[in-house]
Amino acid sequence: MTPVTDGVEDGPRTRRMLWGLVEERTGPACWAVRTGRPVGEQALLDELGTAVDAVLRAPLDGRVLPAALAHAVDLARYWQEPDEIDHLLTRPAVRRVMAPLAARVAVSPPRWWSEPCEPAGQWLVDGDGDVAPEAAAGELDRWRRDTLDDEERAATRPSDVRAPFSGHWWSTPAPSTLPSTIRADPAGLSLVEDSPGRSTETCRPVSAQGRVLEITGAADWVDLVRAHPLEVTRSRRHDWWRATGVDGRWSIPDWAAVARDHDAVHLTVRGYLQAAGVALPVGDGTHTVLAGWDPDRTWWLTGRLRAAGEPQRWVRTGEVWARG
Repeated sequence: MTPVTDGVEDGPRTRRMLWGLVEERTGPACWAVRTGRPVGEQALLDELGTAVDAVLRAPLDGRVLPAALAHAVDLARYWQEPDEIDHLLTRPAVRRVMAPLAARVAVSPPRWWSEPCEPAGQWLVDGDGDVAPEAAAGELDRWRRDTLDDEERAATRPSDVRAPFSGHWWSTPAPSTLPSTIRADPAGLSLVEDSPGRSTETCRPVSAQGRVLEITGAADWVDLVRAHPLEVTRSRRHDWWRATGVDGRWSIPDWAAVARDHDAVHLTVRGYLQAAGVALPVGDGTHTVLAGWDPDRTWWLTGRLRAAGEPQRWVRTGEVWARG
């Protein structure tokens, strides 16, 4: 693999997760940042440092860190500019203050954040695709045609990258009826980008056998795009410039080509935290963005899924999911 970035703390979703750990302990200086009012640099750093120290003294129990992760995932937006807090968290002085917290999370995250997909134990949540295996090849062909058609239509958009144009901004094989699954655990029900906030979900146990490619970090994603590139510059340029500040050529994986080598692609939580929302260089002035892919989600490309049990209804109360 080609090294692209080192350390889980490099990703914007990680920075937002760390912010979620300290946010409730911050005060007027950070509030001024959120509301766009001026604030002294030292007052801001002192307030953040106090909040970080308080979090470091407390245990990161089984709910605190997952809740911060879920909130960071929910706030992912790849069609608009970073907000005031996102900008705050990129400041070098702020990153130095947050570094001890990032180090603590990086050395002791939940084990499953790094675990590969377990094909025999997956849930297909209603609305996340179809189990029907015969549809897979046709769906990939249709997805590719639609993506290329969208790219051609986008040729009429203004050349000014600042123009208020938006469109397809994701890098997954969507929209399609291809299934994407989560591990058979309610934790995944909370890890949804730009979540619609549903309080009930129906989960169908499914299983599969096949070749699963693991995306464990930015380098894996870049390698996949390099191996199977599909240029989407005209359709993604305006959105991804707003999200990343980078202008140039853009590519995503050609999922129809990927399916010749892999039956499924799984994004680990750690891979998500490092890579999601980052303009990653793939060479020759081209970048890619991992966008629209929930952490620990597996996309199935070749129709390998099979039903493995009766549907289950899950209900959320506050931040907790339980069988309903």
